[in-house]
Amino acid sequence: MLDPDLIPVIHEYVINTKLVAMALIYGRWLSPFVWEKRAATAAAVAYAVLTAAFNFPPFDTTFGLPLLPKLLYMIPVIVLYRIDGKRNPLQKIFLCSVFMILRWLVIEIFSELGFFERDLIFEFELFRSNIPAILAEMAVWWVIDFFGTLLLLHYSLVFLQRIYRKKNEELSGRELTMLLAPVSLIIAVKPIIRDYYVLWMDGIENGSIQENIPGDFVKLLYCILSYAVLLVVISFYEQIKESREEEHARAMIGQQVTEMESHIRRVESLYDEMRSFRHDMGNHLTVLTGLLDQEDHKEVVSYIENLTGSLQTVQPTVKTGNAVTDVILSEYAERFEKAGLDFQYSFRFPQGLSVDAFDVSVILNNALQNALENGERFVRLSSSEKGKVYLLDIRNGIGERFEVDPGTGIPATTKTEEGHGYGIRNIQNVARRYKGDIDIRQEEGDEGLIYVLIVMLVA
Repeated sequence: MLDPDLIPVIHEYVINTKLVAMALIYGRWLSPFVWEKRAATAAAVAYAVLTAAFNFPPFDTTFGLPLLPKLLYMIPVIVLYRIDGKRNPLQKIFLCSVFMILRWLVIEIFSELGFFERDLIFEFELFRSNIPAILAEMAVWWVIDFFGTLLLLHYSLVFLQRIYRKKNEELSGRELTMLLAPVSLIIAVKPIIRDYYVLWMDGIENGSIQENIPGDFVKLLYCILSYAVLLVVISFYEQIKESREEEHARAMIGQQVTEMESHIRRVESLYDEMRSFRHDMGNHLTVLTGLLDQEDHKEVVSYIENLTGSLQTVQPTVKTGNAVTDVILSEYAERFEKAGLDFQYSFRFPQGLSVDAFDVSVILNNALQNALENGERFVRLSSSEKGKVYLLDIRNGIGERFEVDPGTGIPATTKTEEGHGYGIRNIQNVARRYKGDIDIRQEEGDEGLIYVLIVMLVA
């Protein structure tokens, strides 16, 4: 027969083993948010070591400092931050805080359910008098509590991973405050609940209380509602953020449509000037014929030079095979010259493919604007067409390597201004609409470090 004095000890080990086992869930929760996967593993190991140190004998002590365990649980945050390239520290605080709060809530929910379960079985004579039945029921509940807690925590975090779509986006201080606002109330109530348990157990030990801790519907409801509020707030935050991003994306599309209209007006203006020039060509020829009849060769040369200069002003400086892309590249050629960037191009608008000029203009505007903002020394643009595949190759010099988001393949940024990074995503969206995609690389060449953007369209 099992010694009754061992039951509390075994129960304590079961609880502590459950807490340490949560390290696996901790690591899986952090993994999608880091670039260095070993950072998630290291943070989970740090959590497991701290949990074992604070809960398993002979290390289960707070060293007389009740806040020490809470402060030391910041160690996984520090480990995560340092190994993952010292990036996005506020997000790491948020991720670790959410795990610890959810951990506490699911444990409290099952603990409270355990009190109700205990009160329920004591209604049956079998469990008041038959010790083997009592032990069997206790073991069954421990198993339910052990795996139920782990599964609820796991699927809660899986849900949050699913709704937290942009996992590597920089989290601001204002966003962190808003997301953790519900946690403040939970943190305030947590010590009250702990003290309630401690006082009740002390009363049982000194004989002033004769009853076991009863189940409390209010406390259970508080834990369930706190659990739900935390998930709902994060879910609503992501929905609001996605809605704002969609609005901004629509605004950018509107801006690109406006730019397209500007390019079209420029083309129409050029065509009007060319028609006017052709209309006056007869007059120019009459003047030249008169000058030749007078054998005034010097004046003929001067007139032809002026005529040639006028003709150049009514034509785009770049010839691509499409009037709109002629204008776009002509305008960017001027901008690159003013910025001191050497611009070379070998671009032809796709002739044998059903590619819309607007889509090509979106790619060119976003890619060349990005090169203008971030490029150094030079910009190279080329295109090639083979069968149903059309490739655009945009290269520009850069001063230093950048980090790439492993989830999206798009360059990461620490910039937090609204709208940053949409250019590359717009290019990718156009490419995927044509059953293609983009490829971004960094290469060392004769001209130094180069940023390479390859866009593939299949039409």
